[in-house]
Amino acid sequence: MSNHVLIRFPNVSSNVSVARLAAAAFASFQEFSISDIEEIKVAVSEAVSNAILHAY
Repeated sequence: MSNHVLIRFPNVSSNVSVARLAAAAFASFQEFSISDIEEIKVAVSEAVSNAILHAY
């Protein structure tokens, strides 16, 4: 069984929340703890925001 997902979306700030939601849903499906999911959401927000700000 493969436990990965690939999601691509336009580089606009409104998609930060989309990335957070997708990561949280995947982590929940993989049975991560609530506190781990919250940390993942923060990390994804920072990573996506930085990619949008600095990569384009």
